[in-house]
Amino acid sequence: MKVNELREKSIKELEELLAKSRVVAQSTYVDVTVKQEKSLKEYREARTSIAQIMTILKEKEMAQSNK
Repeated sequence: MKVNELREKSIKELEELLAKSRVVAQSTYVDVTVKQEKSLKEYREARTSIAQIMTILKEKEMAQSNK
């Protein structure tokens, strides 16, 4: 998902998306470690998504606390 699309989402939607991304990252990592998955690409994408979502959540929380 693109960053602009993430910025339009509410905090609750971002938290749900974060939880889903963490589950995907964990399951993909397990698949890679037991050799069911050969590529780390999906794992890297999930980790990048997690970082983006966490950054946007922090920005939104800081914006709300400053009001």
